[in-house]
Amino acid sequence: MPEVCVTVPHQLTRSEARSRIGSGLADHRGPYSDFLGRLEQRWDGDVMEFSRAGGPAVTGQLLVEDHAVRLKLSIP
Repeated sequence: MPEVCVTVPHQLTRSEARSRIGSGLADHRGPYSDFLGRLEQRWDGDVMEFSRAGGPAVTGQLLVEDHAVRLKLSIP
């Protein structure tokens, strides 16, 4: 599967970055429910593993670092 990697710099604490990611996902579940409604996520420290059930399988990882968030996404 092809993999997409994106790095988004930030100037937040790791805790604040994680909090904003979580609230951002919750805020967008309604408008993007077709995609996000089937998104399963699991946090382990500063790493969020996620996958999307149904339709094309999408899996990935969000890694919250001191000055950036790294997104690794595997798509069919």
